[in-house]
Amino acid sequence: MSTRLFVSYTLRDNILNKEKLSVFKNALSKLHFLTTYIDILDNKNTASPQDEVINRLIDADVVWLIKSSAEFFKSEWVKREIEIANEYKKSIYEIGVDFVDSIIQAKSEDALLNIVNTYLDCVTSETISVFNQNNTAFSIA
Repeated sequence: MSTRLFVSYTLRDNILNKEKLSVFKNALSKLHFLTTYIDILDNKNTASPQDEVINRLIDADVVWLIKSSAEFFKSEWVKREIEIANEYKKSIYEIGVDFVDSIIQAKSEDALLNIVNTYLDCVTSETISVFNQNNTAFSIA
């Protein structure tokens, strides 16, 4: 059975873009046990795109938050996605652009697996559930 991955991101800081996210998703597709959803690439529901995002998040097994900058946590959609992920008790991992770049640069499936396993073994899977007055998220241990 495939693990359903939901990727949360923002483009507002101009660090990530559609092309980089596409290359990232393509690299992850080499991991056949992983099905990745990235809204800007996968949301074809023109009738209700917001509902599609929410439904995909609810159906996900794992959520990766690509923290590209401090702007990430200022996005209203990011905040909403984190709230929904917490409500549905999803495993949430905060990743950085360096992790995205490592995935993109991996030369083989074994290299990808090593990067993912090494990185995820080093981070907590505790959910991010609290925002302070400045809308800065922090982890609850």
